[in-house]
Amino acid sequence: VFKEYPTKTITDRQIASFITNLKQKGFAPDIVVIDYINLIHPIAKNLNSYEAVKEIAEHLRALSFKYNLPVVSATQLNRGNFNTSSPGMEGIAESIGLAATADLICSLWREEEDIELGILNIGIQKNRFGPNFVQAAFKCNFDTLTLKETNSDYFAADGDSTEDNVQNAERA
Repeated sequence: VFKEYPTKTITDRQIASFITNLKQKGFAPDIVVIDYINLIHPIAKNLNSYEAVKEIAEHLRALSFKYNLPVVSATQLNRGNFNTSSPGMEGIAESIGLAATADLICSLWREEEDIELGILNIGIQKNRFGPNFVQAAFKCNFDTLTLKETNSDYFAADGDSTEDNVQNAERA
């Protein structure tokens, strides 16, 4: 089910109401995907960008607990982190409050040589429930947005496979 709203016109309360209405009609969503968290309208008035994005993140996190389903969204990097391999949480634009609130933060990036190969890199920057600072490369069909695991040995850096990186992260 897709629902579109004009920029900065929807609040987390309206999203909750929409989910409730769907459930009353017999449809229970498995996930809520918010195209861009920074474009949700905060409930409180006169907030600076840090406070506004932090409030939105906190309210969406509460919504996730209330309905027992994941809420996934995207945000942008600040200018200093454009064209960066494996951008970290310090590069999140507008509000580090978003990073403080989220349970999981992943970064997606491609390097110049990845474009021809159809590779999309994914890095876990924060994970409350598992390993942090893990990276993996996936083949991506951009027509269907389908990801396929790559052979970790083919994409190994400095002799370490992706599996070794995961095991090292789990030990850390």
